[in-house]
Amino acid sequence: MKRTLPVALSTLATIILAGCNSSSDPDDSKSPVDQNTMGTFVGSLFQGLQYQIDNQTGVLSENGEFPSAKGKTMTFSVGGIELGSTDWAESLSPEQLQNTHLIDNGSALAVILSNNTVHGLDIVANQMALLSALDNDNNASNGFNLGNWHNVLKHESVDFNLPYRLFIETELADFADRHGLDATPSLHGLQGLFDAAGIQLRTYLVESRNETHLNNGTGYSVNYAFTYNAQGQITQETKTSDNAADGTIDRIHNTEITFDTEGRQTRTYYTEDRNFNGSADYIKERLYTYSGEGNKLTDLERIDKDGDGYWDESLELALTYDAEGRLINEVKTDSVHHMFEPDRTHVYETSITYTAAGQEASKVIRTDYSGDGSINHISTETYSYDEAGNRIRHHSEYDNNNDGTINRTATTIREHDANNHITLERIENDNDGNGDLEYLAIYEFTRDDLGRILSKREQLDTNADGVVNFLRDTQTAYNEAGRKVSQLERIDTNLNGEYDSIVNRTYEYTLNERDQVIETLERVDAGNDGSVNTIITITTNWNAWEQRTGYTSLQDSGNDGSIDLGSTRDMEYDANLNLLTETSGLDKPWDGTPDKVDTYEYTYTSTLTTLESILSFRQGSIR
Repeated sequence: MKRTLPVALSTLATIILAGCNSSSDPDDSKSPVDQNTMGTFVGSLFQGLQYQIDNQTGVLSENGEFPSAKGKTMTFSVGGIELGSTDWAESLSPEQLQNTHLIDNGSALAVILSNNTVHGLDIVANQMALLSALDNDNNASNGFNLGNWHNVLKHESVDFNLPYRLFIETELADFADRHGLDATPSLHGLQGLFDAAGIQLRTYLVESRNETHLNNGTGYSVNYAFTYNAQGQITQETKTSDNAADGTIDRIHNTEITFDTEGRQTRTYYTEDRNFNGSADYIKERLYTYSGEGNKLTDLERIDKDGDGYWDESLELALTYDAEGRLINEVKTDSVHHMFEPDRTHVYETSITYTAAGQEASKVIRTDYSGDGSINHISTETYSYDEAGNRIRHHSEYDNNNDGTINRTATTIREHDANNHITLERIENDNDGNGDLEYLAIYEFTRDDLGRILSKREQLDTNADGVVNFLRDTQTAYNEAGRKVSQLERIDTNLNGEYDSIVNRTYEYTLNERDQVIETLERVDAGNDGSVNTIITITTNWNAWEQRTGYTSLQDSGNDGSIDLGSTRDMEYDANLNLLTETSGLDKPWDGTPDKVDTYEYTYTSTLTTLESILSFRQGSIR
């Protein structure tokens, strides 16, 4: 799916691409321009990139320099692959050509490069990915070594006007296949661009979050404060509650978290001062141990309900694994402690087996309610799979007294299409174990190639007498962009062959130049008679960094031109693209003044991060 950028972005994209080309013809380096005043394209990173001024071509010097040509247009390229064109300037860079700039917020960058819309930074990243693939020595520190690629690519073209993820999976993969290159995306070019700009990527961590929740002027507030270790893991969370939102703290919660050198959580210590008098009224501690392979071996949770220093309850897990590191046995001991009475203990032991393919085959849970070693209850679960690895049957049996008699069963059966999407799910419950079903539910689905549900039929036989007493049919349609354009829901509750409820919903969208939805118009025809009963209009605002800055939803329940229900949400961001405030309001009945208002305010701290840590590909997707 190819997208068209606005003219400004298109032009800038071309410029960037042009900046990456170089020429192998020494005669082409001649230019009727001032050779004394030089311009620079970033620096040595882009040495050898080809440029064209009027009909004269040349390559950037080892320092990324090009001659002065004030008032003229420059085009940058690699062979026949144009990177972009722009008016000559003394200093140029790929991001400038896209009318954008590099950012240090790693999380925001990851979001931009994983969205399905095209941002200037997508085009920059796409071009850096291509240049990295062409870099003969795969080393950005000495610039892109393009060798003979200018000649090889004389008749090539590449579409950079795509979301980064889509570019990597389509254009770059196809290009690499045509030219015998490694299709694995390399980040050394993009990293080199950040290095040349002196920008270090950072992960911004929430340092505080303040919440205020008001309903008709009254409500409560909650404040959170967070502390992190060098790895960005939360080591302390403090929560203070103001139950009347009057500025007086009524309760304080504190959680301390400890990690080992491998980054595994080893201890959580939670205290709650319910009267804000300086003493803990409730304490919960959790301790963990691990094997050398990193598998959790024990998990002990203990609770002091009244802060008197005595543990009133404890829950301990002991876990065992097979040679492949799979959990095969879990023993859970749940104890209630009394200072002057014997403990009450329940023991739950779970045993798990696996198929040859490594899928869970069975799970048996044995329960000792008295802690005396005698089993009081057994539940058994078994699983079956098809050749593709899809779970097609899940059967559960419950022996409530451990007397060999099955008291209840539950079975789920599934069928899948060639794309491994569920097309049928059947749920059967025998609630008394007599072999007769008391409940039956059948769900049938049709899907498109992307797995989206086009139709769903839900049939319920709640007393399993062979007669369906609830039927729901839902049909959904999508446009080429994958957005839902209609949904028809029909319900038959009295099984007379006629639908008691029919609701037809249609959706229309207005998009901005980046294919982001800025307005959604939903029409509801509650009787499917062609008349619209309800209209819902949602307006969405975005900033230049693909962040939503607000939306308004207005509902006209009678389609009479009057608004019955309104909701709003407004977001503000700081210069580093972090969310600073978020305010949502609910106005019902509509009078223009929200009755319910929720406000969130944030502050941040940060740690250094890398491109590799924020942009890692897993099964074709960015995370």
